[in-house]
Amino acid sequence: DSTTAFNLDFHSVASIARLQLVNETGSAFTLDSIVFSSTDSRQLSGIFTVNNYKTEDPSLTSASNAAADKKIKLSSKNGTSLQLSVAATTDTTSSPSFYLVLPAYKGRHDSTTFRLTMTVYAEGKNFARNFTVTTRRNGITYMKAIAVTDLTPATPTTAVRLVGNGT
Repeated sequence: DSTTAFNLDFHSVASIARLQLVNETGSAFTLDSIVFSSTDSRQLSGIFTVNNYKTEDPSLTSASNAAADKKIKLSSKNGTSLQLSVAATTDTTSSPSFYLVLPAYKGRHDSTTFRLTMTVYAEGKNFARNFTVTTRRNGITYMKAIAVTDLTPATPTTAVRLVGNGT
């Protein structure tokens, strides 16, 4: 009934994108951090409002308009940097992969499109890449290999190589 609260597990209102960095610069480099930012001003982190929480089809809406909540920064928790080897060009087992948790703003049968910019900071330089991720609740929706081709591009590029997808 509508007065009973349902158990809101994490996967009920979020989606996961698995991303993999591929080094195509021609030389190894030390990765300092990666920042994801929303190019369409969507909230990526922080506090959200849960809609329909007493139903089987909850969804999220933005509760914050703060700039900090429109970014996610990934960095090493112990302060050490990640070395991205030249072998990461073709041998994807030596390429780092990571999971980006994104809020699902729609219900179980609808998808949400995020336009993101990923900026890789390495050795005092940076590399930016624009891409789009389609999210759906309760699953890993896309896996992308993102090629780092040049650590000093003037503007973010848009091509992203698709590795696979699944749930």
